[in-house]
Amino acid sequence: MKRRKNPAKEPSDTTAVLRTDQADGVALVLFDMEAVTQALERGTPLAKPAVLGFINAHVPELGTPPGQEFDPAECAGAWQVGTAVSVKGWGPLLYDALLGWAADHPRTVSGIMPSWSIAPTAKEVWSYYANWRPDVESFGLPLSCVRHENEPYLDQVYVAEDGALYRELARRGRDYVRAEASFGRNLPQELHDAGLEMFLKHMDEQLKRRWAGR
Repeated sequence: MKRRKNPAKEPSDTTAVLRTDQADGVALVLFDMEAVTQALERGTPLAKPAVLGFINAHVPELGTPPGQEFDPAECAGAWQVGTAVSVKGWGPLLYDALLGWAADHPRTVSGIMPSWSIAPTAKEVWSYYANWRPDVESFGLPLSCVRHENEPYLDQVYVAEDGALYRELARRGRDYVRAEASFGRNLPQELHDAGLEMFLKHMDEQLKRRWAGR
């Protein structure tokens, strides 16, 4: 049986998730409630360490590969990871939360599939699911959705057995947002925007490194 110590950081009592529904997709923000409260009390924008990570998933993109007709339904009803970024060490928990969300919404999505353009750190997460997580099942994608012929674990749909972790983190997030409404700020939008900004900064840093290496 697949089994190995989970590299994900264990959520503390102050770790929570906020879900935002999007057109043909969903976004999750992983955050620390205590750090968010401190930012609210200071009247400062939300950023690290208040926001720990951001991930979204959506119906697989059209037009890939170029020049071919593509129906997203061909990908066995799976949704594809789009954007993912986290504070170091929190990425695996972020992916666990997303798989847990999918497990709780079987009428919406059959599971989660890796992005067709994927970073090395994300590959490590999927490899871990494929080889060491007995609580995560996977099944192969139809040939029309296969993009990683040399890395077959990236052409799988991953399904968590249970969404308990996600449900608990999401419950905390909902309760926290309601409790902090007295600050008079649109906290759900701020958390989502802070997560997206974290991703944009990450992409900017990646581009700068690439140019510096030329």
